[in-house]
Amino acid sequence: MKVNIEQSYEKMKIDNKFDKRKLVFDEVSPSVHLDDLPPTAIYKGNEEKPMVAFSINVAWGDEYLPDMLKTLKKHDISVTFF
Repeated sequence: MKVNIEQSYEKMKIDNKFDKRKLVFDEVSPSVHLDDLPPTAIYKGNEEKPMVAFSINVAWGDEYLPDMLKTLKKHDISVTFF
């Protein structure tokens, strides 16, 4: 996140004083994205974004995996198997 100085100033100039509650933030893209990193489990996500993580335990056997993989691929869903 980066402070938008112009918009923050416009919100605060009426009171003529700094008020951190009136700061305006712009989202800035990270320099490194998940696609740039090797595959690994994600343990914590951004609490501000509505996302979910799937972990699939395959200790019970692999007879259902081909159908599961087909369905996951069809819907472009990434999961972690353990």
